[in-house]
Amino acid sequence: MGVNRSLFIVLITCLFLSCNLEKDIQYYHKAFFLGDTAFLIQGETTNIVSSIMTRIAAGYEHWSLEIYDHNYKKGWEILSTEVSENKIELPIDITANGVTLNSEILTKDVFSAMGIKKDFPSCELVFIPQSNNGYRSIYTYSIIDEIKYSCTFVYVAEPINLSGKEIIDILQWRGDKSKVIRNDIHHYDYNFTKAGWYKIVDWHEEPIGNDPRHSSVENIYFYEPDRRY
Repeated sequence: MGVNRSLFIVLITCLFLSCNLEKDIQYYHKAFFLGDTAFLIQGETTNIVSSIMTRIAAGYEHWSLEIYDHNYKKGWEILSTEVSENKIELPIDITANGVTLNSEILTKDVFSAMGIKKDFPSCELVFIPQSNNGYRSIYTYSIIDEIKYSCTFVYVAEPINLSGKEIIDILQWRGDKSKVIRNDIHHYDYNFTKAGWYKIVDWHEEPIGNDPRHSSVENIYFYEPDRRY
């Protein structure tokens, strides 16, 4: 009787642990060099206002959360130029408003792309409307052979190779107890061979090849995600 009861408990435990398990997801991130000090984004706005700006952003840790401030820029800011309807240009340069991005400015409180160490001098460009009414971050992507590739833009102040793999546990909570329901596995191809600007093709669910079109910034799409849900 005791053996049967123990077996029953083991079966119930296994059933609970296997319940709601999801398949692991593989994400790929790859960096493409754009220029030492400057590059020109030629883009198209989709569902947003045509006048946007770019800044670097920073924040601070509050308990276990990271507080993200889109207004933080340390004086560095670049405005877009409207070329035609829904077409804009953004002349990106490490120097803007008399401020030059370097290791002294890009401290650990400045945010950068996923997979880049917090204490490494780098930054990710944040795009927002020039009106800057509240929390309205704008995202970017490119299209190659009818495939959409999410992308971000970063400046790294020093050469470094951050290629590798990171496994993130995705938890499901029930009250004060949690269990891992899947792993998000991130593959980083981040060989920053020299200081400069890089386009990072990110969050892609298949390996990213070496297609030179990924290094292009001539057809970048800017969009604002639907935040109604």
